[in-house]
Order: sequence, then structure tokens, then C-alpha cells
Amino acid sequence: SPQAAPALERTAAEAGRALLEAVRAEVPEYSDSGNPDVLPGLARHGEDHVREILRLVAGGEPGDFAFLREHAHLRAEQRFPLEFILHAYRCGHRTLTRWLREAAQATAPEALE
Repeated sequence: SPQAAPALERTAAEAGRALLEAVRAEVPEYSDSGNPDVLPGLARHGEDHVREILRLVAGGEPGDFAFLREHAHLRAEQRFPLEFILHAYRCGHRTLTRWLREAAQATAPEALE
């Protein structure tokens, strides 16, 4: 809800860090890839997700999600296995869902009981 926007803004950087940490913990192939661009790219992609959520919660219209296509294209060029990419998305979804839920609870805890 738009009421959760301030709580989300306050914790956006933390959510981005949590997303990166979750993927690194659950998908070691990112850290083990040997490609120095993989982890910084993963961090940027997580930040892109956080920014998009903030934009949508603030009332923005759903976008074309070009950042997803760009990331997929990059990973394909790097020949990064799809299995690990999908696992990273699952980790990210769990992390971002938790972030959204916590912000909603902080805003209107009775709505989630």
C-alpha cells in the first residue's frame, strides 16, 4: 500500500543488501563463478528490483521490466547456468516479500493479522 512507502524507503538499502546476502548464501555459484563482474552485477540487479518496487508502491504504472531482460541477456552472454539464475530469483523473491511484509506490518499491523 502507498502507506508503506516511507517504511520501504527507509529500509531500501537494507533490503538490497539482504537480497545479495541471501543469494550468496544459497547460490554459491555466484561467488564461485570466477567472473569479477558477476557479484557487482547481481548487486545492481537486486537494487533494480528494490527501485522498481519503490516506484510501483509510490503509484507508478507497471513498467516494461527492461531491467529483467537486460540482466537475462547479460547472464546468457556470460553463459551463467539458468538453474542458478532461477534459484537466485527465488531467493530474491523470498527476501523482497519479507521486506514488503515487514513494511506493511510496521504501517498497519492489524491489516495482516
